[in-house]
Amino acid sequence: GRAAEARAEVTAAIDSARSDLQKQTESELKAAVASAVESARSDLRKETDSGLKAISRGAELLDGRAAEARAEVTAAIDSARSDLQKQTESELKAAVASAV
Repeated sequence: GRAAEARAEVTAAIDSARSDLQKQTESELKAAVASAVESARSDLRKETDSGLKAISRGAELLDGRAAEARAEVTAAIDSARSDLQKQTESELKAAVASAV
């Protein structure tokens, strides 16, 4: 009688301790998973921000290079226009001189 009661109490205490431990373990696992997920999110945000900054810097460099290229093309066109104008004036003077 008393031994059976004692065994039942011990069994109940073991079951209760096992249940408490399982709940604690589940809670700790959930907390660890939540922490790992937040850490991964944070890392991903940092990598995304870093990638966006690199893309932005690249776009700025391309814009700068495009502006330089436009300036070079404009200068080349202006130079060619000036050369053509000088050549045309020279040819006109020669034509006038030969006509006179």
